[in-house]
Amino acid sequence: MNISFPESDLESTFEYPSESSMLAEYGPADEPEVPVPPLAQPEEDEEEESVLLGGILRRKALIVDESCKR
Repeated sequence: MNISFPESDLESTFEYPSESSMLAEYGPADEPEVPVPPLAQPEEDEEEESVLLGGILRRKALIVDESCKR
């Protein structure tokens, strides 16, 4: 799919530099990277999923379609 706009109909056009050219010119950010702790892995054997919404603990039933042959 090709989408194009006639430049004569546009009020202004902008061309932004690529991220790699900005890094080459200015270098990486000075901010230290903060390590993100790994997410807890959910247990696969659970039949229900607990969801905490607005301070209220709700149970969401897991619906399983057993009509398909395995």
